[in-house]
This record gives sequence, structure tokens and C-alpha cells, in this order.
Amino acid sequence: MARVVKSEESSAKADDGVQKSRKPSQPRSRASLDRMLAMARELMVERQSEDFTLQEVSFLGKVSIGSIYFRFQNKDDLVRAVIGQDLAQMAADEVEAIASTLKAASGVEDFILAYVRAQAEIVKGHALMLRLAMRKAAADQAMSDAGEQQEMAAAKRFANALAHYRDQVPPNVEMRAQVVFHVLFATFARHISQDSQSSSLQRIEWEALIDEISKMIIRYILA
Repeated sequence: MARVVKSEESSAKADDGVQKSRKPSQPRSRASLDRMLAMARELMVERQSEDFTLQEVSFLGKVSIGSIYFRFQNKDDLVRAVIGQDLAQMAADEVEAIASTLKAASGVEDFILAYVRAQAEIVKGHALMLRLAMRKAAADQAMSDAGEQQEMAAAKRFANALAHYRDQVPPNVEMRAQVVFHVLFATFARHISQDSQSSSLQRIEWEALIDEISKMIIRYILA
């Protein structure tokens, strides 16, 4: 059962866009910020939503409410920071996956097969925060912009990886790589979205989806 702290937020401070948390200059301050982020994330995971208060973060994370407002303008700002951590970890996971895949692949088809599978596992591993990010982006321009930047950067990494196989791919592969990544991410993100329970995608086995989309991408990239 989700934990509840009885006190509610007295008032929400005005949000005028993305406000990066102030960087702590002392180890103790860094530890305090880490507890804020960790507790907010724990509550989001526990409740599968943003349904928590800053008072709960303060009480359960053992940080003062003043310290939270010193770092973040309001709860939305804290939620963005938590989701931002996950997006950053996704990017790091992807960089690592591309490096290991390039090292092991015997050719472009082998690379694409491994890349698609790695992307599927990364999306699946960050499913909850991706769902929350997509919901928030629908009404939060700052979150939407952050997601778009993340997607563009990931598409560029895929294009750069394909450049290692210039002798095996057509000259216009950069544009194709961008299209592929957008379709790939949209497909996997849709599959893990709670809002798609009635979608036909939910009736497709995860492994079958990975196999079929891999074949489609290989044909498109090499056409």
C-alpha cells in the first residue's frame, strides 16, 4: 500500500519553465539533493504516477521543505528532474549498447539486429518513467522539448553507428537512420504505454515484435 503523509502542500509556486536544480557545492548538500531525488523517484515508482507531495518527500527523505524549495521551484520541477535522470541514464545505456554492439557485429545486418534488441530492452527497462514522461509531455512544453531533444540525439547516435558500415549502406543512410529511430522508439514506447492496453500491439508478443521490426528496418536501410 502506498505511504501517505497527512500534510499537504500549502501552495504551489509559479512555474515559468524548466528550472534546473541548483547544483550543491558541499558534500552534505549533494547528499540532501540525492535524497530528494531518490525519495521522489521511489514514490513515483511505488504509485506508478506523480501522485505525491513535497511534504512526503521532505518527511520520508529526511530533508527540510525549505531545502526542497531551494533546489526546485515546485513539484513539477522536481518531477522533471527525476524523469531527466532516467532519460540521461537511457542515453548512457544506449551509448554503451552501441559501443558493444559495434564491437561484436560482423556486419550491418548483424549490427541492426543487435541494436534493435538493445533498444527494446532499454525502453522496457525504463518503461515507467517513459510512460510518466509521455503523459507529462502532453501538457508540459518543457518536458516535451526535453523528450524531443533526447530522441533527436538518439537518432543521431544511430546514424553515426551506421556510418561504420559505409561500404554496406546507401549514401543517404543518415535520413533513413532518423526515420528508423523515430519509428522504432514510437513502436516500443507505444507497446509499453499503459494507455495502449486495448491496442493490437499489446496482442503481439514482445519477442515477435522485436524480430519483425528488425527485419523491416534491415530492408529499409539497405534498400
